[in-house]
Amino acid sequence: GTVLSYLNIILAELLPRGQFATMLYGVIDPKNNTFKYSSAGAPDLILGGERHEEDLAVTKVEWNSLPLGVDRDFIYPTREVTIPDGGFLFLHSDALMEMPNHVGSILEGKGVIRLVEKSVKNAAYANPLHAVIQNFRGEKPQPLGDDLTMVWVKFAG
Repeated sequence: GTVLSYLNIILAELLPRGQFATMLYGVIDPKNNTFKYSSAGAPDLILGGERHEEDLAVTKVEWNSLPLGVDRDFIYPTREVTIPDGGFLFLHSDALMEMPNHVGSILEGKGVIRLVEKSVKNAAYANPLHAVIQNFRGEKPQPLGDDLTMVWVKFAG
């Protein structure tokens, strides 16, 4: 939170009115299965955790924060989440929610959660991130109008 608060002051001075930046800054502690982070307008993070029969619980951790450069005096809090053994943390840029998928649909609301749930259940993929990409982009990916970043961290269990 301290880092984002400091960057916010700098960017509020540098960026022209109406421009801003989104950012997520976090630190993973694999020993304690925690993720300590702060967000400046970045998409919600997604956690996978406890198994219920064959399904893995997938939840969205929501936060409301301003992008960097909007309000010079905004203070960004530091938060922490714990991921259970065998669980995962999925981070993504806003392009996943704002760009059309391979069938032309926008993943609004719970669309990203459904995409992650579908990808985790798809046993054809050894790596769930590959399944997310395949399920979003399809067999013949077309160029996106925005940069798409995705990170999947699995916690040993």
